[in-house]
Amino acid sequence: MADKPPAQARYLAPAEFTELRVHGVGGTPPENLLDHSEPVQVAGDNIAGFYRRPDRDDLEAYSWGGTTAKAATRALWLLLLPFALANVAGWMITTRPGRQTWKATWIKGIVRVFALAITGLYVMWIGLLSVDLVGYQCGGQEACFDSRWWLKFFGNNFFVADPARRLAVGLVVPLALVALFVFLVKRSQDRYERVFDDEVEKVVGPNAMAESDGDPALDAGLSSGPFWHSPGLVGRLARIHLAAGLTGVATIVAYAVWQLDRERDSSIGSLDNAQFWLFAAGLALGALLVASVLGIKWVSRLWSWAYFYVSLALFAAVGLEALVHDRTDVTSEPLRVAPQLLPGYSTFALPATLLLALLIVAMLALQLFDRDRRDLAKSGKKHEVTQMGKMQPLGFFGGFGPFFVSVAATLTTGLLLAGGVVRVADWLGDRECPAGDTCPPGDAGIIEYSHGYEWFALILLAVLILVLADVARRIWKLKSDKPANKKWGPGWANRGRLDSIDNEYMATPDSRSPGCQNSTIEEPCGAGTGEAAEKERDAFLLSVSKTRRIRSALGAGDRAAGYILGGILLVTLAIFFLRLIFADDPLGTPPRVWEWLQFVVAPATWLAAAVPLGAIWAIRRSIRSEGTRRKIGIVWDVITFWPRWYHPLAPPSYAARAIPQLGLRLKHLTTGGNTVVLSSHSQGTIIAAATMLRVNRDIRQQVALLTHGSPLRHLYGKFFPAYFGTQDMYQLRTQLARGGEPAWHNLYRLTDPIGGAVFGEEAREEWVKDREHGTPTDPDIDELVPDPLTDSHLPADPCPEPEGHSNYFSNPQPCRCPPYEAAVATLRSHIPLRLAESEPAP
Repeated sequence: MADKPPAQARYLAPAEFTELRVHGVGGTPPENLLDHSEPVQVAGDNIAGFYRRPDRDDLEAYSWGGTTAKAATRALWLLLLPFALANVAGWMITTRPGRQTWKATWIKGIVRVFALAITGLYVMWIGLLSVDLVGYQCGGQEACFDSRWWLKFFGNNFFVADPARRLAVGLVVPLALVALFVFLVKRSQDRYERVFDDEVEKVVGPNAMAESDGDPALDAGLSSGPFWHSPGLVGRLARIHLAAGLTGVATIVAYAVWQLDRERDSSIGSLDNAQFWLFAAGLALGALLVASVLGIKWVSRLWSWAYFYVSLALFAAVGLEALVHDRTDVTSEPLRVAPQLLPGYSTFALPATLLLALLIVAMLALQLFDRDRRDLAKSGKKHEVTQMGKMQPLGFFGGFGPFFVSVAATLTTGLLLAGGVVRVADWLGDRECPAGDTCPPGDAGIIEYSHGYEWFALILLAVLILVLADVARRIWKLKSDKPANKKWGPGWANRGRLDSIDNEYMATPDSRSPGCQNSTIEEPCGAGTGEAAEKERDAFLLSVSKTRRIRSALGAGDRAAGYILGGILLVTLAIFFLRLIFADDPLGTPPRVWEWLQFVVAPATWLAAAVPLGAIWAIRRSIRSEGTRRKIGIVWDVITFWPRWYHPLAPPSYAARAIPQLGLRLKHLTTGGNTVVLSSHSQGTIIAAATMLRVNRDIRQQVALLTHGSPLRHLYGKFFPAYFGTQDMYQLRTQLARGGEPAWHNLYRLTDPIGGAVFGEEAREEWVKDREHGTPTDPDIDELVPDPLTDSHLPADPCPEPEGHSNYFSNPQPCRCPPYEAAVATLRSHIPLRLAESEPAP
């Protein structure tokens, strides 16, 4: 459906020239973008719209923050963080689309299988809460269910007589979770991915929106039409994931009921048991789902629906058979002995963990021998140039992004679910019997859970200690690092660094911006004689040095994170290996934590539980507080940019709505030969760049691009080199340079921890280890802006503070020609010349 504006929106004719501003993370309101208290909405809707100042028709703002941060219910997506990480892992592969090798194809396939396993584990452990802890254990103990009105129905003889019937009742919760996923997928596709189906062809050209029958992840780039329009692929994957969740729970419950029947009557053969055949059918269907995810391009829409309905039928058959099958010879007394774990979950938990670990290891092995990843790491480490003649940014995690992010997704999944299991178990009853093996009736039931959760909590505690130690080390290094033959200076910098920054500002006393004239200052900030002036100057230089060093440290933190995540995987595999050697049972029930570590178990399990509890607390606050909701939205702005081609149940991609909508607006504003300067900040530069790669040539010729605080290279070029690497940025540069110099200007600061130069920077000072602190290799586009600006500083005024990532639009030290306004004026004057010199379209 088309984008419908609210009733108060006014359709205004496009001006001859328009400056269109796009905000970054956090949902900056249009009032701040336009510096006006009452902007007028001229297009869009309440989720994402375009606004103008009522006193200017040449200034407009695109506010897309409603796609991520405005609606209170959208904060609930936080609970699907593991799915979001699994989806991001696939986009971090280093091979460019269109030139896929068999290794890259298999890596993407393994990521999809990994994402499928994450879905299965998520639904399985939610089912554990209702099927095992509530239905099987609490429902079998009068002391547990009788004290809770909502569980009193378990006292009925129908459920007391047979634990299988209680398991059938517990299946309602995972079924409701799958139903919720169905609702979220349909709603998110309608609100994000199908909004502009009828209009986008006007922007990207005829037939460009036709979705490929194959797998677009193998050959579709940012400039391809269907990149942001893939409801067919997402729909097929979603049905397979939903089928996997239903199949996983049904298979485990079928196995559990089968084992309970064997305990009841060992003379019953497996082939005579209906649950055994349902269990076997579940295993076969699970294998078929894995094969379908690996070869998703061969799975039709009809087959994906067939998988879903077959899994739903299997789920219903398991539940109905457990509910109605006659087992009258089972005892009618409530359980009086210490309950055991449900056989199915205790049997499948460790194999599922091992499966995830092996998938991640396979991913790592393929990446080790992937030529594209090795070339990326080589060009970054040795400062070599790419075939485009410019330096390629070294990818975060050394190009092993899919591997490390998959480990993080696994850890997050275990953290959310294991912590929840421990706390629900503690809420329902006690962990151990107070008097040996026999548990007499009491005020609370005895709820058992696997010792594996305790081991996981200990690993989590060790990870937290390592992270805190690394953060402390980096802070200490930032405060105390000093090069040879340099004397100490104040914290966050040494004297050598301060002197170097001082030389930058002393070189041009007024530090005036390009084009700025008639500055009133005659001496730099903090200059003069006396102790007071020296302290003021040192404080000013220290604030600049501190922000620059933080920027450098943030860019180098991936190595420590990689070591920690890799260590987690090694410890997990070592546990399985050691149990294989010494216990000859690697997949058996985990042993109790060693006695000398018992004192750590309690705080570790509380820590594991605190994370999901903290997530719930954050969600509750975000629903009530717009400020907190916006902070949570910042996380989604970063990790939910990409389409859901790897995990279809991840939070929806806001870019799937924002980029087509922005392209349609550019089409409208450039009608009749009008021109536009598309000014974007932070995350908005990612949206703007992807939009400019997508729109047709006629629109692109009438638009100039201004970016500031841009993470195009500093973050996205390193995290996602296959899509925002050097070659892609030079493709955009070439497209914006037809008929003259490139109609693109990028402002960046050395104090900005997020933004940087688009086309690379080389070190200009010996003490700077990070190439991001240097002169851009394409000065026609990248402009280094001094921060703070002191071009209108008066000797009596205090020294200004660095702006960092903020306030590129405005200049708090007003100069007649601040960098932003000068860039807009230059780009505006350049567009007509560019159009006049442009070659005619073929």
